Amino acid sequence: MENTEKVVYVDNAATTACAPEVLEVMVQALSGACGNPSSHYSVGYEAKEFVDTGRAQVAKAINASPAELFFTSCGSEADNWAVKGTAFTKARQNKKHLITSAFEHHAIMHSMAALERMGFEVTYIRPTSEGYIRPEDVEAAIRPDTALVSIMMANNEIGTIQPIKEIAEIAHKHGVWMHTDAVQAVGAIPVDVKELGVDMLSMSAHKFNGPKGMGALYCRKGIWPQNLIDGGSQEARHRAGTENVAGIAGMGKALEMATEHLEERMAHESELRDYVIDRILKNIPEARLNGGLEHRLPGNVNISFPGLEGETILLDLDMHGICASTGSACNSDSLDPSHVLLSIGLPEEIGHGSMRFTFGPQNTMEEAKYLCDVLEEVIPQHEDLNVLWPGSEQGPPVQPEGRAVIMASMYSAKVMEHFANPHNVGELPDANGVGEVGNPKCGDIMRMYLKIENNVIVDVKFLTFGCGAAIATSSMATDLIKGKTVDEALKLTNKAVVEALEGLPPIKVHCSVLAEQAVKSALSDYYRRQGIDPEPIVGKLEE
Repeated sequence: MENTEKVVYVDNAATTACAPEVLEVMVQALSGACGNPSSHYSVGYEAKEFVDTGRAQVAKAINASPAELFFTSCGSEADNWAVKGTAFTKARQNKKHLITSAFEHHAIMHSMAALERMGFEVTYIRPTSEGYIRPEDVEAAIRPDTALVSIMMANNEIGTIQPIKEIAEIAHKHGVWMHTDAVQAVGAIPVDVKELGVDMLSMSAHKFNGPKGMGALYCRKGIWPQNLIDGGSQEARHRAGTENVAGIAGMGKALEMATEHLEERMAHESELRDYVIDRILKNIPEARLNGGLEHRLPGNVNISFPGLEGETILLDLDMHGICASTGSACNSDSLDPSHVLLSIGLPEEIGHGSMRFTFGPQNTMEEAKYLCDVLEEVIPQHEDLNVLWPGSEQGPPVQPEGRAVIMASMYSAKVMEHFANPHNVGELPDANGVGEVGNPKCGDIMRMYLKIENNVIVDVKFLTFGCGAAIATSSMATDLIKGKTVDEALKLTNKAVVEALEGLPPIKVHCSVLAEQAVKSALSDYYRRQGIDPEPIVGKLEE
């Protein structure tokens, strides 16, 4: 495929670009309204006018009263405030039980975990295999001491839209407050707080072409979760701190624009979503859609490619100018696959091979077709080097040259070289030493094949399921031992692999350890085949 310098951004669920009209309003607020909106003089009143206008715009968009809207620094703060504030308020009534789902955003999950450490009890409702929370499951979990039900309106990974209205009715029937994290929903689908019947709702401006670092919490009249931030009298004495005047002005303008053209935007994004889903499932038979299609965000596509690891696909897409995200946690400080995908029943190895593509109003059908073209090219190429997907006739992947790769900021040029064009890929039918290490949960499995003659490794091949670093370390380790004696190969260390690759990020060093272990595992098999106990020679392999 011809290389291109064009950037195709299909990660709108992560963040969106600030609209020019939004930026214009923010510049006006920053340059013209220099006063503190709490000050009682003209320049203070000018700043307050921007705040009041922004509040009115956001309130109108969700059919709330401006007095029911409280600005925060982000959606995560709004979630923390709703969950913890409610818990602390209701604890005074001896209600210390909360209900949420097992696939919430981490802002909710970690808030709940923090409360559990304080002695609160939390019930986590498991979604169906299609990614929906059943209202009857929520009702079955409610107890006399239940303080709050918090269920997200739309899932941030798989895009499934939850029956919030029905769940809110159940919560209120039992005298329980209802909160929904609507960060992915506001600006993407119609949101009417009166129709939904929720007590609290969280949102974030950067999800609908507004500024980053700006959020809000809707609290229905009469619902007052305990303050999370104390200090001055801002936000009706419920959230202290000088208001982010420009951020509020930008948030209001952005949401006003999003809701004005919402039907047109939804139709456009749904067309792109359905095209990509239909084409991928048709042309890449192993692919599977995560989450149901009937009640789904218009721009959300989440696809698993069994047998592949998300980061390898992410690197391939980036080399072709496509910005997307992976359902794998391989790029974070955790090696576990997405808790969202595990919650709907995906095995760990499939969870690691999931990709999220999310469209916005700026995306075109041409870009959707280009995305599919690239996926149809790169997915089959990786089958040949994958231990979980053997047997393909394709050769190892060859990546386009000349493009400045964003992921290269994470990896050295040597790592990228061995990822893009790995050496020694495949199997050896006549191998006399075969070793396999790793597990699907950590996201890396390496299988090493050795052909040893007269105590010399005359040939070596590998198959690897894993991230870019796993592929690169496998490739480099095989290069380092090929042509060496068995004794020399036994001396290979993960440090030598890292040095040969000109370094690895700390979170990826474990891949070099696996590469060392894969070599030792294959050598152990070689000794066992000769009737020799390998442990005194090779040492005990790590579990």
